Amino acid sequence: MFDKLKVLLNDIHKISKKEKKSRAFIISNTADKKTKKYLTPLRKSANCVYGGAVVYDDLTTKKICQLLKNKIDYLFVDTEKKASRKNGAINIERTVRENINLEKIFYFKANDLTVDATSNFMELLFHKDIRNVSNKKILIIGAGNIGFKLSLKLIERGVKVFLNGKRKIDTTNLISAINKIKPDATMNKVKHLPKIENNIDQFDVIINVTNGTNKILKNKKILLKKNVIFLEIGKNLFSNEVLNHYLNIGISIFRLDMSNSFNELIEKKINTKNEWKKIKFSRNKKNGLNLISLGLLGKNGDIVVDDSTNPKIIYGKINKKRNLDNVSKKDKKKII
Repeated sequence: MFDKLKVLLNDIHKISKKEKKSRAFIISNTADKKTKKYLTPLRKSANCVYGGAVVYDDLTTKKICQLLKNKIDYLFVDTEKKASRKNGAINIERTVRENINLEKIFYFKANDLTVDATSNFMELLFHKDIRNVSNKKILIIGAGNIGFKLSLKLIERGVKVFLNGKRKIDTTNLISAINKIKPDATMNKVKHLPKIENNIDQFDVIINVTNGTNKILKNKKILLKKNVIFLEIGKNLFSNEVLNHYLNIGISIFRLDMSNSFNELIEKKINTKNEWKKIKFSRNKKNGLNLISLGLLGKNGDIVVDDSTNPKIIYGKINKKRNLDNVSKKDKKKII
């Protein structure tokens, strides 16, 4: 892996130099002991060339960090605590912070990114439908972290969500939790689908988020809804026979591509940090008026501006209900 990483970093350097872009790297972690560690492909965003690695242990993370020193401008680290061992949790984030310049580090949660990418994919898939994804009937196979979060996100959008999981009691408990915490105005409720193959013909979309070794769909003769769409996020939804049959008869089967989501993550995080550095959190008095910068909690009578030391934009005056009122012309002249 480490020899391949050196090649990847060299490619990132060459392309970034040629295209005048920054160099970045992404470290994600996995709970799958069988997966262990692997590199992700070289990708390009608007302003960065980047690669990545999926790891399971602190030692591998430390070795990667040592190779990354002076070779990257930004490092994005997955902060979800997925991996564990008998003696305690493995902390990929801490290992990175101990070995990389803190100014270069950005943070994200890989599972949350996957859920958002899936939701965006659904939006684009049904963009010509007047209701978009709302009221579609979607089956989610896998009641783990991603399956739970995705079910909640889709049910909040008015999707008719059905959840299937390995353990009936755990799955029904998760469904109960989702239905309790969803907004009161959300009419639909997540429902349980214990058996898949006998009931699969009612769904517009079938999403697999499991990584089980047993193929879920093994019978190519089961009935499917016309124009059904499959989305594979995990692995092993189909047996080879079923997969080949579905592809031959033109059924839409997609594999979730995270490229656009990673591109958006990188550009957004870097831009946010650059903008954050420009913000001056301060409180000042000017001509008898109390000025506070955006991002600070003010009291009744405080006037919110872009920069209390050198105001150029006035946002409003805080009232007793902590809402913003318009600032009088007289006071505006005192400020700017």
